Amino acid sequence: YNGKIDLIENMMIPMNDRACYFGDGIYDATYSRNHIIYALDEHIDRFFNSAGLVKIQLPFSKAELKEILEEMVKKVDSKDTFVYWQVTRGTAPRNHAFPDVKPNLWITITPAKFRDLKERVALTSMEDTRYLHCNIKTLNLLPSVMAAQKAAEEKAKADEEKAALLAELEELRRMQNAERRTQNENMRLSSNHQISTTIVEKSGWRPLISFGSIFPSVIKTFPKQMFAL
Repeated sequence: YNGKIDLIENMMIPMNDRACYFGDGIYDATYSRNHIIYALDEHIDRFFNSAGLVKIQLPFSKAELKEILEEMVKKVDSKDTFVYWQVTRGTAPRNHAFPDVKPNLWITITPAKFRDLKERVALTSMEDTRYLHCNIKTLNLLPSVMAAQKAAEEKAKADEEKAALLAELEELRRMQNAERRTQNENMRLSSNHQISTTIVEKSGWRPLISFGSIFPSVIKTFPKQMFAL
């Protein structure tokens, strides 16, 4: 379990492992003979495909998992074993939506005898009623987990879109305020120009600047009352 190896009766699993509350995980299994695991690559491919479909981010590569399983099989004296492994979504307080934690890897290697495929077996058939028992509160809640995660992702997406819209509206408001300030400033400058022009015209003087000499001369025509100053 997560790198710890011991007899199964000595192993301890956290109660908050999501396998306990929701059955929130995936598994695969096969047999080994003479410490060689049957169709291991195909089983690992299927295992990774299952993980992807339920959105579990596996913390190891296919090659790394293959190496771990082959090493585990060699630790068992029996030449024929049942090889089982699973990954759960991790350990976290009970909440349907995905937690931000590392997945847990379980592996069990159990001595087992291969059944003689020529031997006859008794069979019975029954209707598959798994989806007709919504009145039973079972621990098989993976569909509920996936639905809760989808709702959480859609809410997060809606929150992002809302934040983007608010930011866009704020930028538009800022631009409108800037444009309004520019218009007001232009109106103020235009009004000041009109006032200045009126004052000059009423005063009756016009500055004339001559650049024909070193010292420019300014010729002004002042009204008589201006000399009183």
